[in-house]
Amino acid sequence: MKLLQLKITAIGLIMLIAVRGYSQLSQKTAKLSPKTTQNLHVIKDLQPAEVWQHFATLCSIPRCSGSEDSLAFFIRQLAAKHGFENFLYKSNDVLVRIPASHGFENYPWKCWQAHLDMVCQSKTGSTAAIAPIMLHREGQLVKANGTTLGADDGFGVAALMALITDRRIKHGPLELLFTTSEESGFVGATAFDYTLLKSKIIYNVDSEEEGIVTVGSAGIGLMEINIPVRSSIIGDDNHVYVIKVSDLKGGHSGFDINKGRANAIKVIVQILKAHPELYVLNISGGSAINTIPREAEAIIASPLDKQSLQDALEAIEKKIAAKDTVENILFTLQDTTAGKVVRVMTSTDKDRVLSFISKLPNGILAMEHGSTTSVRTSNNVSIVDTRNDTVTVKCLFRSSSNKDIDSVKSIIESETAVANPKAVAKIVGRYAPWEPNFDSPLVKTVTDTYEQIFRKKMIVQTIHGALECAVFAQNIPDAQIVSIGPTVFGAHTPDEAVNIKSVADYWNLVLALLTKR
Repeated sequence: MKLLQLKITAIGLIMLIAVRGYSQLSQKTAKLSPKTTQNLHVIKDLQPAEVWQHFATLCSIPRCSGSEDSLAFFIRQLAAKHGFENFLYKSNDVLVRIPASHGFENYPWKCWQAHLDMVCQSKTGSTAAIAPIMLHREGQLVKANGTTLGADDGFGVAALMALITDRRIKHGPLELLFTTSEESGFVGATAFDYTLLKSKIIYNVDSEEEGIVTVGSAGIGLMEINIPVRSSIIGDDNHVYVIKVSDLKGGHSGFDINKGRANAIKVIVQILKAHPELYVLNISGGSAINTIPREAEAIIASPLDKQSLQDALEAIEKKIAAKDTVENILFTLQDTTAGKVVRVMTSTDKDRVLSFISKLPNGILAMEHGSTTSVRTSNNVSIVDTRNDTVTVKCLFRSSSNKDIDSVKSIIESETAVANPKAVAKIVGRYAPWEPNFDSPLVKTVTDTYEQIFRKKMIVQTIHGALECAVFAQNIPDAQIVSIGPTVFGAHTPDEAVNIKSVADYWNLVLALLTKR
């Protein structure tokens, strides 16, 4: 077991690093910043050159979920520049239509789809716009400097951009669909009008393992719980401190949920429950609904001096289970309210909130029948926030079974009622699983093509992550849908990386599939 390391730093010395500005988009074109030029130098010898160059351009444009306006405008301008009709739909979805190459006019329409947004995370804890993303290479990987890379789904977008700009590529009639806010709940995919699509063959380019074709994914439920809390005033002999859990691995709440990573929200609650004598002013943690929380903090009050409180917290280090794999607790103290009135949660409401969060299911809840590797059902306690006398908790649960999704929903509703009769738990988003069709002609086309190129079998799988394919399947029941992509590690974390060779292999597969009926 790794013991937690406690580091004490005056809160006034903590510096928040603001991410520098991004390239400004004019009404006619996007001007690349000097930082983008540096990125082009990093990837100068990588293949396919056009895909990597488009990815470097994406790194200069902000695209956190909900902030894709500039990128949607840029894609439309790019399509217009090359003479292709393009359309902007609500939620900033962009559809580009490209006529067939000569000799491919009788091919069926195919839709290639990627999402414009990315999860924005940084090692500083900031989740603000992180453009420009600065690139560097580590052996066979490309990573970002201290932030998420945006390979999810940057290489999907970059591949589609290459289909716009490279006239040498042979293909049948294409529809390129760029959706928005996939990472925050399939907002763009849900809002899109599917009667506008001519295609019945859909290639999603949002998978994260080259050599694998995904044919099914988990359904998801998004739940928000609001718990009212009362406050009381404590004496003037108390000091206010901040306890912060930071530097955890985090990760994608679907793909990484089976890796035993600690949830910072659960850790901070564990600390507070171990010291019921502490008053609590505020609890907060997590930054994205689909990311395992890397950071959380509690603002507390206590009559103890700094050293005594430090000693008390150090006493619980060994009690935090090894399974939490906690790398570090940054314990920040601020003592500014001695001699002042402090308003805190009532003891009853504090205990109810802590008990509720600690009892919430988190992590793997069930494995697929007969499997030791495939997760069937999970929940991620994603976000907690305290404001206006209300503690808000957000959860994202996934399952390949609609029945299990209902079951998790019922468990959370039941725990909510126990926590406070006035608390409200509501579903704010729900998507059915993407049911696999292993025997579709499209799956055979993809796997046969892969084997012809690489002389090895392609793996056909379903995943515990959620893909927009589930929305497409619901809206176009007779569509054939698959998902492919390069190999991405650590998605949704500042350790995100893409394997260089996998990008070339993925692109070669794309080019080959474009010439298949």
